[in-house]
Order: sequence, then C-alpha cells, then structure tokens
Amino acid sequence: ALNGAIGANLLPDNGYCSNDTISISSCNGQTSLNYNGHDYDLVEIGGQCWFKENLQTTTFRNGSSIFKADSSILYSATAYSIGYFDINCNPIGNNTTYGIIDSSFFNFYGVTISNYNGGNISLTNTLTSAYSWPNFDSSLNANNYGALYNYYAVSDANELCPTGWHIPTDCEWMYLENTLGLTAVEQQATGSRGSNQGGMLKSINSWAAPNTWATNNSGFSGMPSGLIQHSTVSLPFLAQINFYCSYLNTVYSNDLYYHSANPQSSGLNSGNSWWASDGYTRSLTNSSGQIERSTSNGYNYKSIRCLKD
Repeated sequence: ALNGAIGANLLPDNGYCSNDTISISSCNGQTSLNYNGHDYDLVEIGGQCWFKENLQTTTFRNGSSIFKADSSILYSATAYSIGYFDINCNPIGNNTTYGIIDSSFFNFYGVTISNYNGGNISLTNTLTSAYSWPNFDSSLNANNYGALYNYYAVSDANELCPTGWHIPTDCEWMYLENTLGLTAVEQQATGSRGSNQGGMLKSINSWAAPNTWATNNSGFSGMPSGLIQHSTVSLPFLAQINFYCSYLNTVYSNDLYYHSANPQSSGLNSGNSWWASDGYTRSLTNSSGQIERSTSNGYNYKSIRCLKD
C-alpha cells in the first residue's frame, strides 16, 4: 500500500489529481538500495524518496527476463508461410500462406490452421515488453544513463521496480514539480512548463552545452540518456508471436519476435525523457530549464525512476 494521501489534500489547487493517491514516504536516512545486482543511490525530495539514478534492470521484479531490442536486428515479416506438417511439426510443403502481420506492420492476428494428419498450428501474439540501452551500448552507457524501456514494460504486471517501490504516476510527478515551484495550472498543462524547475532536476555534468539553468538543486541528478524511437515509420511495434504445433497431444513451441522497423537512438547528452506509470512522460533538454509533460507512443523507449511506496 502507498504511504501518502489523496491529491485533494496534497495538491488542493490541482483538480486533475484530486482523487489520486500520491505516495509520500521518507528515505528514513537510507542512501542506497541494491536491486538486481546494482546499487542505486537514493534522494529525498519534498518528503518523497526517489531513485537518484535511472533504472537499469534487465529482469522484472519476479526475475523474469525482459526482451532486449537491438538496432542490429530487424524483427520484421509480413507473413508466415506454412503448409502441411509431419509428426514432428516440420513443414513438408508450402501450399498456403497465412498472414500474421498486415501490410501496415501494425495489425497482427492469431490463427489456427489444421493440417491433413490431425495436428494443428496455432499462433498467438502480444505486444512485447522490451528494453534497450542508450545508443544500444551497455558497456559505455549503462552505469551513467541506465536502460531505456518501452511502455509495455512499464505497464507489465511483472513490475520493473523492486518490492516497496513503483514507477511514479503522473500526479506523483506533479507533486515533485509542486515541490520545485510549478503552479497548479502549470502542473496540469502539457508541453514545456515553468522556467528553471527543469534545471533543478538536471545534473550539472554530462549534458551538452548550454545546459540551461542546470543547478541540480533538488539532488535528482537527471542525466541526458536520450531516447529510442521510430522516426522512419508511422506505426511501429514489437510483437512476440508464440508458435505452437500440436500432434497427438504433444505441443511444440517457439517464440518469434517481430519488429516493424529498426529503432533509432537519439538525444544522448542533450535530452532525457522519463515514463510515468499512466503513460505520460517528463522530458528535459540541454537548451531549456523547463519541464515538458506529454504523452508518448508505447513503442518508444525512455528512462525510468522508481519511487518509494
């Protein structure tokens, strides 16, 4: 359970958050936390306890692995061709082509196909939780900038943050912004807001010039880890397709990953964007002291900070 209060009490002038529970939990003197083999520094801001660095876990809270998206691999296909299958589910012909992913690379379907010897093929698919690294390079960038995650990982029921922690909501980000001095009207607005409050979140080092208003007065130590997005196609996605072939009550399976286009990394050293748990983002740039609030497509990859329950 979250340790906090509803927004009507904590942010009385912010009607958007009036019914939301906002976590207010002290670090109680704790300065670091080990999670999945990495020691994270902590910082307390306005009574909230935050990770002082970006999350870099490659597994969920329960130990399940997260799929790694890599620019060197193109996960794409417009159809999967099948025909008849032998007792071991090996294809022995190619009489029919069944489309899995349509020409827009966005809609995809599960189908069941029966073959002549009584077995069947079924295909199911889901949007896939995934992570990557800034510029796709963990050796250079993991410790400084953390990992980047798509929104399917953010909303995954397996959970990214450690037990007792969570990805902050849009309103919990607003509470942080309120602590920094954003007015209630500014908190609820989208686009670039405030004046120098973004500078209070930015690390003084590592940002490209001019690193406007960077003071890191809050101790948040925001680093310019950039983001990964798909600038070359309008409707990209990453899907996991589970391929099952069953014959005489025996099931064979294989996981196939499809990506509609190679992801593009950008903004390293000049910007950063963090997910809120409900799909909003907070972004900073080297040329502004403001904080941008916006929404983002789930297939883009951004940073994550964890907040104490």
